[in-house]
Amino acid sequence: MTAIMQVGKEGVTPALLATLGDALEARELIKLSVLETCPLEVKEALEVLSTELKAVPVAAIGRKVILFRPSSDKSRRNISLKLGGKTS
Repeated sequence: MTAIMQVGKEGVTPALLATLGDALEARELIKLSVLETCPLEVKEALEVLSTELKAVPVAAIGRKVILFRPSSDKSRRNISLKLGGKTS
């Protein structure tokens, strides 16, 4: 899985959130690079992104982060999670 986008010196912006929201809707699982120029630390960026995008933070490895959010269109869902015994 390759990173589809970078979080750079501007940090987490409304434009970035809109683009990532569209990407999550289409792909459900996305990988991002947090550049060294980003004003946030990697784990901080992951926390902000997951909160703002209402996504599940999957991993932060090095400067890469992975987020998951099921598509709102059930016919487009490719990934399911078992949360508390319920399939999402």
